[in-house]
Amino acid sequence: EAAVRAGDGEAVGLVVASKQLRRGEAARIVACAAKEGRLEMLSGAALLPEGAREAAFVQLRNRMDWAAAGALAEAGLDLTAVVDDEGRGRSNNVVSTFAHAWAHTLMGIMPNNEAYKAAASALMTTALAKGRHVREAVAADGWALEFCSPVLRADKGLVLLAAESVEALKYADEALRADREFVLQVVSRNAGALVFADEALRADREVVARAVVQDKGALKDALRCYGPWEEPSFRIITAACDEAE
Repeated sequence: EAAVRAGDGEAVGLVVASKQLRRGEAARIVACAAKEGRLEMLSGAALLPEGAREAAFVQLRNRMDWAAAGALAEAGLDLTAVVDDEGRGRSNNVVSTFAHAWAHTLMGIMPNNEAYKAAASALMTTALAKGRHVREAVAADGWALEFCSPVLRADKGLVLLAAESVEALKYADEALRADREFVLQVVSRNAGALVFADEALRADREVVARAVVQDKGALKDALRCYGPWEEPSFRIITAACDEAE
């Protein structure tokens, strides 16, 4: 690690080549290189133990060193292998929720990176394809709907299960977002979800009133986070909240 910090690539190469490093030891070197912005020093280190880079990523993730973790992933890390490795030994009934948490991690590190988005999507799609764990993941966070198949995103029961999350309608099928009776059910559970309903329903006085009655505070919070203030339907919602003061 000292050689990495000093930028002595030759010394790093000699250490890696001359010692039979355990995975944990090698992972610390890799994590240090990522943190110092010197991953190129390890580009030829073919003798690193298998899984060292993945273990380094987990170390950085656990320290919440997102910049270094992102740099390591950019260098060609197999994110799916990271998740598979850390997930071994977990019972089947938590597989989807575990994968969901990891997808959050991956999207949070570099949300604008397409490789990360693809990895997170593949991870959740694989986990949710197992079927019986879909409900647990969606119930834990409605955001998981983003990674469900189109058929599941059109399932009223599943979307209602996700309604604890303000984003329940964001990833729901377009037809559900425009289904008046269904949207009334959703906003009766989570007022903030109204901001992701079809524009016509966001301007529907009865639907808006239902959301205001359910939880005016949650609706106002959702408006602050997601609302394009210039849009007429959002002005209607804002006015309804103000009138209820």
